[in-house]
Amino acid sequence: MKLDLGGAQIHVVSDGDMHLGPAVGQYLNAPDEDVLESVGMGGCTDGQFVIAQNCLVVSRGERLVLIDTGVGPNPLFGPTTGKLLANLAAAGIDRAKITDVILTHPHLDHAGGVAIAEGHPAFPKAPIYVNAADFDFWTDISSAPSGSFLAPIIRGVGDALLPLRERIVFYQPGEELVPGFTAVSAPGHTTHHCAIAIHDDDQVALISGDAVHHPMQVANPQWEFHGDADGVLAARTRARLFDMAATDNMVFLAFHFAYPGVGRIARHRNSYTFNPVQARVAAL
Repeated sequence: MKLDLGGAQIHVVSDGDMHLGPAVGQYLNAPDEDVLESVGMGGCTDGQFVIAQNCLVVSRGERLVLIDTGVGPNPLFGPTTGKLLANLAAAGIDRAKITDVILTHPHLDHAGGVAIAEGHPAFPKAPIYVNAADFDFWTDISSAPSGSFLAPIIRGVGDALLPLRERIVFYQPGEELVPGFTAVSAPGHTTHHCAIAIHDDDQVALISGDAVHHPMQVANPQWEFHGDADGVLAARTRARLFDMAATDNMVFLAFHFAYPGVGRIARHRNSYTFNPVQARVAAL
């Protein structure tokens, strides 16, 4: 799917769906019946929590920028993931022409796809932009106790990123990473998580990363996802990003919303709504 943003084009390319088990329990302070109703409205009538992986390829000027890479070849999340390279090829996008890879944060479902196999980059010409402090934590196996649910995730991130260390460019919130792409501080999901703002002409797109995982959080930004490092901070960040997007009429791109996850945020009473926008089928 393709969306025009000024003179830039944004392609949404899937790495496949993630099946994360029962929906009940995913949100720590949300009523179970409301969560079940929300996932049911999204098609999961069996009460399961299934989220997408919407990677973005942005053609702007002479650059072809990939934002987040999905799980990639790591089998941790099962056979429905790891589809990015096949879907890039199906869309007519040559992975060898990707000029830059930007990670909103180094979790496995965003960073695992940087490599085809350990030490073999999936995007051979591209530097990889990632926050330094998040990189240090999520590639250090001592960050999680052995046997914890985080241990295989951190191991997988390290396997993907550490052999490519010479390609990595560290960034801080507020920096312009490449022309037109700015890191926006969005902590909570990880300590140094960033959204990415894309500017072209007078238009802005906000790539939310994992500041939000499901449309139910748009109407209820206070609902804390169990996978957030700091759920209270993540809720404040979420509300701030929604306010930014609504105030400036930004295009809002959500990594984990049902494909393609493209819309605009609008204020509604004391909260917000997500209104999908039309995208079109196209290839670069």
